Parts: sequence; C-alpha cells; structure tokens
Amino acid sequence: MRADFAWLRVTTVRNRLPGPRVWAIFRRSLTEPSETKYFLCNAPIGITPRTMADMSGHRWPIETIFEEAKGEVGMDHYETRTWAGWHHHMAQTFLAHHFLIRVRAQLKKSPALTTAQARQLVAQIIDTDKCQSEVFDLIEYHQQRNYAAYQSHRKHTLQQHQKRGSKPKKSKVSL
Repeated sequence: MRADFAWLRVTTVRNRLPGPRVWAIFRRSLTEPSETKYFLCNAPIGITPRTMADMSGHRWPIETIFEEAKGEVGMDHYETRTWAGWHHHMAQTFLAHHFLIRVRAQLKKSPALTTAQARQLVAQIIDTDKCQSEVFDLIEYHQQRNYAAYQSHRKHTLQQHQKRGSKPKKSKVSL
C-alpha cells in the first residue's frame, strides 16, 4: 500500500477540558486522492515519521487476526462478571489462536492450511482415534474441493466478463 501521510501534534478535548497530547495522522491514497483517512495516535514525541507510517499499515492484519480469533477460538463468546474472568478468557483464546497459527506454520503444505483447517486438524486428532495421516488426507480432500470450487467460480466469472466485454480483476491464488 502506498499513500501520502501528514501528521500534527494536537491536544484532545474531553468535556471541554484539555486532554492528552497525541498525533493526528492523515493518510491519503495515491490511487484515489479524494480518499483521506485520519486517526489519532498516542505514540511518543520522538517517533520517526517512517515508523509512524509503517505502524499505520499494521491495522488491517491485526483486525484480520481478531476476526479470525473470534471465528475459530471463540474470542467473542465470553460471559464473565469480573475483569479477571474476562482477562482469563482473553488469555486462553489468544493462546489457542497462537497455537493454531503455529500448527498452521509447521504443517505448511501446498496449498497452505487455513486456521480453520488447523483447528479441524487438532480437533480430529484429539477427539477421534484417527491418525495424523488420515486427518491430513481429509484436509487435503477439502482443499482440493475448495480449489475446484474456486476454479469453477473463476471460469464462470471470466465468461460473464467476456459476455459484457469487460476485463476481470486479476487475483492471485497460492497453491
């Protein structure tokens, strides 16, 4: 992602009283100059502009990780009455998600395992008497079906674009 950045040190206002000093960061897309995003950042005064720009690009991967954790390990399924209980639940879900990411990285196959498939792999090994090779065969079967569905969808999309005379957007699939 490429963008123009501007930042300014500002004082926030809360209840008509001065608040903490923060950075106001403005990001303008180079491809769509009318699109400007802005946000506040509590980074220290001595931070370099390059570091601030780099860190602003980490928002999307972090949000993706949280969405994945909500769907795969139940990060959003808590019913606690205390702060300690909430922290306990969050710590467990973070550890479970980290474990699944590590399993996914260690069992990197072609195509790569998704986090959902890593969770399925671990659950199958724990809950059943299946050996690892049987579980891998099951996951490989699902990956082949997913890829066949992708190819079918891609073929249909290309046909639709050819009928309209437009060019489809290119997409990459790693196998």
